[in-house]
Amino acid sequence: MCQRSGVHALLLTAIAAAGCDRAAPGAGEFADDPRFAVRDSAGVEIVENHAPKHPAGELSRTIGRAGEGPGEFTRPEKLQFMPPDTLVVWDYHMTSIDYFDTAGTLVKERSVDYARMREHDIWGEGMRFPLSDGSFVSTRTGQETESEPAWSDCSPRRGWFVPVSRTGAAIGEPYERDSPSREFVRIDTAYGAHSFGCPRVIAAGGDPPSVYVTRGDRNEIHQFSPDGVLLRIIRRTTDPRPVTDKARRAREDRTIRSHEEQGWPVPEARLEAMRSVETFPPIDGFIVDAEGYLWVSEYSDSETWLADQWSIFGPDGRWLGVVAMPGGPVATAFFRCRGYRITCWIDRDFFVVVGRDQFDVERVQAYRIRRRG
Repeated sequence: MCQRSGVHALLLTAIAAAGCDRAAPGAGEFADDPRFAVRDSAGVEIVENHAPKHPAGELSRTIGRAGEGPGEFTRPEKLQFMPPDTLVVWDYHMTSIDYFDTAGTLVKERSVDYARMREHDIWGEGMRFPLSDGSFVSTRTGQETESEPAWSDCSPRRGWFVPVSRTGAAIGEPYERDSPSREFVRIDTAYGAHSFGCPRVIAAGGDPPSVYVTRGDRNEIHQFSPDGVLLRIIRRTTDPRPVTDKARRAREDRTIRSHEEQGWPVPEARLEAMRSVETFPPIDGFIVDAEGYLWVSEYSDSETWLADQWSIFGPDGRWLGVVAMPGGPVATAFFRCRGYRITCWIDRDFFVVVGRDQFDVERVQAYRIRRRG
């Protein structure tokens, strides 16, 4: 018997997988359709398509066009779905921000006053993500202070860099250098700036929206209102997970293979630094879904040195449970989502991401979320 209830237990499966809330293979209006066939193979549903459902060239909808007028774009760079029914398109360097409904109708449009942005030392390239109230979060060079809050570290960040050519080939030896940290700043509709310091991880979501930050080395997440008022500290009292020798070797081997494939040698000093780590970071990253649930990626006891599980927290900060993270494209998509490098969102029933397949073709991929218990 199939049930749908709370969110306390979750399981993520590919949307194509058979589920209790789907019709039996071949049932329904397409049972006799010669364009495709559905069969079962050892419990796995196989869908064979002989021809597309719709004829070639049957376009569902086009939103916007080239230009500089209302609802027109120069070069759209970012898409943001805002539940329940709004698509936001950010044009090149934030020259315009357009809001569309599900029918593709332009609801409203905003432009960005660059002079006001520069008053806060923020440029168009620093835009990170929008919030549903019309504000957006950008970055600027972080300024180190003597009394930074617990979630912030604006000191320069030490890292390894490799000189590369335009084709990406290494053209010199790796070297270590300092890079300025990034301070995250929310710009409201009146161009007021609300700083969230220099957290390692930041995300936003929920209704009304909240902003969540963490340093990663602390087992806690700070939740703020959009204007920077601290609402809640979500903390776990669990002990740090120790790093085993097997996990260290797995990380080291993976790092060496990755660099060899790119022709980049791994500096011995970097390997020594990796070997000295004694515990896993309690928080690898997180995403906030449409209902305000936190999906926190973290490490398990698998000794692979991969963030391979989620801890789920409710909108009230309650730790609900731990779910194994599917491997393959789901894990890759989650990793890229938490850095706002691709368009994605999580709602009650699906994890949806815009990515590219093995042929470098852009596709929208959806994974079903099973909630029960």
